[in-house]
Amino acid sequence: MTELLARPRRSYSRLDLWQQCPQAYKAKYVDKLPEEPSVWSVGGTAFHTVAEQYLRGDLGPEPDEALLFRTWLEAWRGAYEDVVNHPRFVGDPDMRTWRAANRGTEDQDWWVAEGLRMVERFVRWKQTTGRDLRVYDDGRPMLERHIEVELGGVPVILIPDAVVVDEHGQVGILDYKTGKPPKKPTQLHFYAAGLAEVDVFATWGLYYMARPGQLLATELPFWHDGVVDDLLEFDERERAGDYDLQPGQECLAYRCPTHPRSKRR
Repeated sequence: MTELLARPRRSYSRLDLWQQCPQAYKAKYVDKLPEEPSVWSVGGTAFHTVAEQYLRGDLGPEPDEALLFRTWLEAWRGAYEDVVNHPRFVGDPDMRTWRAANRGTEDQDWWVAEGLRMVERFVRWKQTTGRDLRVYDDGRPMLERHIEVELGGVPVILIPDAVVVDEHGQVGILDYKTGKPPKKPTQLHFYAAGLAEVDVFATWGLYYMARPGQLLATELPFWHDGVVDDLLEFDERERAGDYDLQPGQECLAYRCPTHPRSKRR
């Protein structure tokens, strides 16, 4: 192991990748290997952009189909350009060659059409079922806010999609998912622990599932010891240069010798 380094700033996405596969974490964040682009990453980013614009009020309370269509295409193009202009981008700028989910059926054409429908469903959901949720505002709306705190002495950055308040004054952490629902609400617990450090106490964790246009709610406790313990373990091992897989972990690293598909590369 290498000598412990000064503590860098951590995030949930880094913790999550680490818990899945330390080798994949090393490939992405330490070795900074190039990544094969995916269509779903463009679609997910574009949806987040439009959802934020709507909740911020940039599109008005009742945007029509034409406005949503224009906004969606602009967000899609912006997300695509962010990928192809990234220093680690490799491959063909032609999105038809990129990785696509569901055995390749969820390609560019699928996302342009279905992503727009996801946006339209989100607007309808907010106008009906989610009409009583307002964005938490402590002088600046909590929409994609970069919040820096410490958990267990570890510097952490939080970027929740939205923090909202219901008609009873209860705070909820809203996160958009354009793919499958998470198996556990770990991300929401991580955000709740961090927000508590700035005196924002969330009662509910809310996953908005963009495909069916439904909300999955989970009650959040007022203690998050498990999240902090996981963060401390991750921080200590990563700073020590320990990227060994643990029992139960399967290597997901790009071009890693221990990856099950590495021999076919």
